[in-house]
Amino acid sequence: MGYTTDFLGHLEVTPSFNDAEAEYLTAFAASRRCWRPGGPYEVPGNPRAEELPTDVSNRVATGQPGYWCDWVPCWDGCCISFTGREKFYDPVAWLVYLRDHFLAPGAKAGASGLPAFRDFTFDHQINGLVVMNRRDTREMSAIVVVDNAIEKVVMVPGVPEKFVWGPLPYEEEEDRWRNRSRKVEAERARRALDDIAALQGRTSA
Repeated sequence: MGYTTDFLGHLEVTPSFNDAEAEYLTAFAASRRCWRPGGPYEVPGNPRAEELPTDVSNRVATGQPGYWCDWVPCWDGCCISFTGREKFYDPVAWLVYLRDHFLAPGAKAGASGLPAFRDFTFDHQINGLVVMNRRDTREMSAIVVVDNAIEKVVMVPGVPEKFVWGPLPYEEEEDRWRNRSRKVEAERARRALDDIAALQGRTSA
């Protein structure tokens, strides 16, 4: 069934991302990181509307840690943080991937020759602290980043995975609000589709 991890904090990026970098990294995080004909750096034009055949969607992109990268730039481009989605696995490995392929001097995407990276600067430095708490084992750890050096520090080891704990009160409350937000978003999407359908009906009439 997997497990959920709570994240607190963010990582500062200097210099800030430019528009091309922020747009690409946002699309990268929003898209399932599965095998694509264009290679591991390919992102769809509209990640939320993408439909993939099973034999493609169940193959992890070459060299990437998993199906979802849940590190995303902020609106101002000055930091990266957790997207808030459930079940973000391998956050350290994903952060290392972003650094090595897109952010730091000498990043690998720079040698790809792909148009998506034409305006990338590949000169970013990451610094900051993000604290993580695994809900199942209660392991508490921190991702410490200093001048692009990334380290995971375990502060509370937690229990073995076979001893899965139930949710704490704050976790239940967070989940309640998350579920409520999803229902509100679904209702808004339904109303938008109804409005479009009504408009199309008036236009055809």
